[in-house]
Amino acid sequence: SRPNPCSDFVYDTKTPSISFTPTASNKNPAADSYRNSGFKLEVDASDTYGIASGGVTLSYEGLSTPIELTQNTDGKYEKAFVVGSTNTSASNYLADGSYSFTITVEDLSGKTSSVTRSFSIDTTAPVIDMTNTSVTRGADYTASNIGWHKTNQIPVSVSVSDSGAGIGAVQVSTDTGFTNPTNLMQSESGSWTGTIVCGAQGANTIYIKATDAVGNATNVVTANSLTVYIDTTPPADPIFLGISTGSGDSLTATPASQITSVLVNKTVPVTVYAALVDDGNSSTWTGIRAEAPTTS
Repeated sequence: SRPNPCSDFVYDTKTPSISFTPTASNKNPAADSYRNSGFKLEVDASDTYGIASGGVTLSYEGLSTPIELTQNTDGKYEKAFVVGSTNTSASNYLADGSYSFTITVEDLSGKTSSVTRSFSIDTTAPVIDMTNTSVTRGADYTASNIGWHKTNQIPVSVSVSDSGAGIGAVQVSTDTGFTNPTNLMQSESGSWTGTIVCGAQGANTIYIKATDAVGNATNVVTANSLTVYIDTTPPADPIFLGISTGSGDSLTATPASQITSVLVNKTVPVTVYAALVDDGNSSTWTGIRAEAPTTS
């Protein structure tokens, strides 16, 4: 028999529709943003005459086979991803880097529509370069009092870098919990600088923490710290112990308790012995030699 020319058929020239659902905390990261936690991509997809089976798929650079999205209870199509070093074995893991995700919908007649969203994954903390991180030495600094400061206000310069979202904050603190941190500011040279107040006399540890723009932070560890010594207290008054006269190895000491007067002339040196105790950079002064008076 001859085919019936009046058999039913559908003439469909309209492409299916597709759009991302609104961005939320756990889905559809904003375009050109950075993400450091898991998320899902979700779209609205529809067609007047229906979507092909498995007809909503996702692809991105480096993916050999498009991923089929599943329809959720709200009728949306979605795919969840995990990130971070603890999830590397998961089938839906995404490594750090920049991605351009394309989601395509295909209808029953093979026509397609697509949407694209590009953003980056960044789960890596900044790096503190301790080689170029330091405290500023005061005018009182000498080779003999290395690390000691006679003020508790210590200028700090920190070198830090980040390969992802960029540095968001650099802080220093004298406690590991960063209870009351000092926020550093970036200088024209690129280093982060500021002044921290160290409260304790003696040794103080200055901990450094850097956080990037999406919240990845360095660990608060000794390796990312500086040690300074604070001594703002003057030493005690010297204690007079006695006077010795003579020169070379033939010095005759007279204890202070036995001294009533000392006769000298300008050829006889006088050495005053005293003990000096300093709670900070401890020292003992002995043998402070002075020129003898010019008269007896």
